[in-house]
Amino acid sequence: MLLKKSGLLNLGLILFIFSIHAKVNCFAQSSSASQAQRTEELLEKERQLEEKIQQPEKIYIKNIIVQGASLLDQEKIKEIIEPFSKYWLTKGDIQKIMDAIKVAYQKKGVLEQLVKVSYEVNEESLLIKVEEKRY
Repeated sequence: MLLKKSGLLNLGLILFIFSIHAKVNCFAQSSSASQAQRTEELLEKERQLEEKIQQPEKIYIKNIIVQGASLLDQEKIKEIIEPFSKYWLTKGDIQKIMDAIKVAYQKKGVLEQLVKVSYEVNEESLLIKVEEKRY
């Protein structure tokens, strides 16, 4: 009889442990699902922040002034700068303008006269300074 009670006790103990284990697994699965969702949300926010960081800084430019480019006619200068006026520009866009000025000097055959092309930004104005050789 003691053996039967012991067996029933063991069976009861096994069933109790099994039910606790089942409840813990259920909780763990629920917790894992919410953790996975939270992880996805955090990864998405991190991706969005990384995109913002990688975007180049932009500056609103209302006016572009080219100073010192005496070997280029005003029509050519206007042709170079007009597509960039009244836009948000990156440093890369400003570099494109300066490169276009250098190309214009090269096409005119006076590239050797060009010393330096630089720029300054003052509020909404971009000043491109062209330095030519003086004789």
